Amino acid sequence: MSVVLVGRNEHKYLYRTVDSIIRNTPSRRLKEIILVDDGSIPPMEPLLADYRDKVRLIRHEQSQGLIRARMAGANAAVGDMVMFLDCHVKPEPGWERAMFKNTNENYKRLVVPLIPKLDGDTWEVLGDEPGVKMMFDWGLQFDWFEDGNDEVPVMSGGLYAITKKWWHESGEYDYNMLLYGAENIEQSVRVWMCGGEIVVARNSRVAHLFRPKFPYKVNDTTVYVNKIRTVEVWFDEWKDRYYQTDEHAYKVLGGMGDVTKRKALRQELNCKSFNWFLDRFQDVFKSRNLLPMDYNTSRSLEAYAYE
Repeated sequence: MSVVLVGRNEHKYLYRTVDSIIRNTPSRRLKEIILVDDGSIPPMEPLLADYRDKVRLIRHEQSQGLIRARMAGANAAVGDMVMFLDCHVKPEPGWERAMFKNTNENYKRLVVPLIPKLDGDTWEVLGDEPGVKMMFDWGLQFDWFEDGNDEVPVMSGGLYAITKKWWHESGEYDYNMLLYGAENIEQSVRVWMCGGEIVVARNSRVAHLFRPKFPYKVNDTTVYVNKIRTVEVWFDEWKDRYYQTDEHAYKVLGGMGDVTKRKALRQELNCKSFNWFLDRFQDVFKSRNLLPMDYNTSRSLEAYAYE
């Protein structure tokens, strides 16, 4: 397993995060830790002097943003499985077992742990979790929910395991997305529609420090571009719901860039239609009043094909 940490100005928590990973992960399972320092000032490398033989550093002198920093880390990884973690987490002993079990059963399965809250001062696990799965609305805002099963329609995107093989086959991230925002929605929808799955491993716990302020400065245009690229490639006719919900998106549409390669990826993977995704998680969408009253699942199997 390669653990990929991406951070920017995480000086306060980085050492304790790395120390916790090493202490609570069997050495036979942990092939490497990759730290992608995405433009920290000052650089974070000196903080890891005690672990120079265990941590591989990728340094971006200029910040590339969270999406491209994660891609750099995953593409450099040598482990058969990549575990993305933030630089402010504390895995609990045995956390990795369910990750290996699930990905060994299905290499196209992404796995997220339970994520209890972490006290940044005491480094103690507080015990309660904000949630384990997410869903978006038609404005592509998303929040936590729980329905008792282990399938995750949309993951938060910060902490998850993926096999290196499926990471590459499924299209990594959309490289032309900007900085940060909506990449978790794009990846989640893509994984499900293209033959993969996302599950929560409830016997794996990785405590996480939930901070009130995000370290990256992200403007509205950046997030709009990422959302638009997502709906234009994956939402089929349902993309109109997004534009109807957030009319300002039309003003940014011309700046989304070329999505030809992402649409070609969808064709190559023989992905299903967005109608299939809606039907797959119909109960979740209906519980949020996101489907029309006359919505039904009477379509033939041919209706799920991507045109």
